[in-house]
Amino acid sequence: MASYQRTQATRSPQNTFTFSTNGVAMKLLVALMNMAGIGGMENVLAAWDSSVPDHVSITWLLSKPRKTKEADFYDKLHGDKYYWLDPTMDIIERSRVTINIIDKVHPDVLIAPTGTYVGSHVSSVVIAKVARAIPTIIWLHGKPSLGTALSSAYMLKHADAIWGCGQTVIEDANHFAPNVPKLHITNPILNRCDKEAAIGDKREDHNEPTVLYCGRLDADQKGVDLLIEAMLKAKQKPRLAIIGGFTTESQEVRHRVMTLINELSKAASVLQADWSDNPWNLASALGVDWTIIPSIDEGEPLVARESLACGIPLIAIHGATEIALTGKENGIQFTTYAELTELLERVATNRLAKPKIQIQSDTMTPQHMWTECLESIRLLLADGLS
Repeated sequence: MASYQRTQATRSPQNTFTFSTNGVAMKLLVALMNMAGIGGMENVLAAWDSSVPDHVSITWLLSKPRKTKEADFYDKLHGDKYYWLDPTMDIIERSRVTINIIDKVHPDVLIAPTGTYVGSHVSSVVIAKVARAIPTIIWLHGKPSLGTALSSAYMLKHADAIWGCGQTVIEDANHFAPNVPKLHITNPILNRCDKEAAIGDKREDHNEPTVLYCGRLDADQKGVDLLIEAMLKAKQKPRLAIIGGFTTESQEVRHRVMTLINELSKAASVLQADWSDNPWNLASALGVDWTIIPSIDEGEPLVARESLACGIPLIAIHGATEIALTGKENGIQFTTYAELTELLERVATNRLAKPKIQIQSDTMTPQHMWTECLESIRLLLADGLS
């Protein structure tokens, strides 16, 4: 793999960056400041840290945790490659601190991963990018929200490149910033299913077919409420394992979802667990047969890809998980929630044959991700972007 030196960026009147690339090292500053929960992003961060090429160094800019589960995860992060921001800072203060860290670290490239909401942390990154003329990549892990359309358009247009997890993310980003170069990046997935640990944690032997929902419980696009409603309509029901939690303080949303869960608990076996360091060990311990992906909208579904890496097939809504589910190789697709009800009945009565999972393992590794990312950065640094 090629290697690079720290580059010097200059701004031209045409808003074009020019770079030199004849050296040996590359420094990245990754501003991952808006992690609403740990979940799949913890896996991505671990994959980056465990596989970074020798000639690349990463400094992380993270937001101090607000919640206990996040604090447990962040307590493991120590050393001079981690910088922290107080989540209560306003955008001006965030920008000032980000600029100070850029001046201290002297990165070649600033990378800002963000989810569906291209929010205030990306605003502070954009301000810092303009102040220091540093090439900046916005890495979208979800489709830009129409609810933040104006701010999304403003911030994405200031990027030098956009990485998107999932082709639909790239397509949506084109509406906000059609002239900014884009690249489809495949998130790395670590197989986090430790079967020996799972066997040690096993709670019970059971013959009841089990389906899994893993994810946030309060996000409309995740569709957990629609999954439960589909199960309520099923004449025969499998056992449902729910691993996830709430990221909103809205009591109305919590009440609506918990009411549905409690109603289903009266008619079927429901197991509920909060976020854990490794939900897939718990899924294996519970003998999960299928992972349900009821999401209305997904960019690149980390839960789906992790499930497949652990050998658990999918029942997924058509269109939301194309990157993980192709035809019938890795699971079954449905197009309506009436179809989902029928599929759940077939699971409950052992009439739904499991497919032989076929995944492109080479495209799910951190090394593959680095190949994609560094090639994108090489082009950004070598050619300049208009």
